Amino acid sequence: MNFREFIKYLRFEVLDKDFNDLQVDFCDREIAFKLYDTANVEIVYNGCVEDIKVYGYNPDNLNSGMEFGEIKDIYGVMKAIKENSEMLNTYINMTD
Repeated sequence: MNFREFIKYLRFEVLDKDFNDLQVDFCDREIAFKLYDTANVEIVYNGCVEDIKVYGYNPDNLNSGMEFGEIKDIYGVMKAIKENSEMLNTYINMTD
């Protein structure tokens, strides 16, 4: 799977069909996958599958928790990152 196919896979197979907004940002040897139209969940991959970081917030309600659908989406993206880590590492020049 190449990077383009990976993104299509995330959008149409992993993320909930009703909430499949996805933004991908690159910075300093990291890829950030931002979910939902407000990008209020961010999954950051830095080349190490054991160090995937998840940031989530709801600016309207700081006391709100995550819903099951959000957790399922996050897990799916993290699993896809782990399964495709070699391709992602090559894409962001993390391997020698």
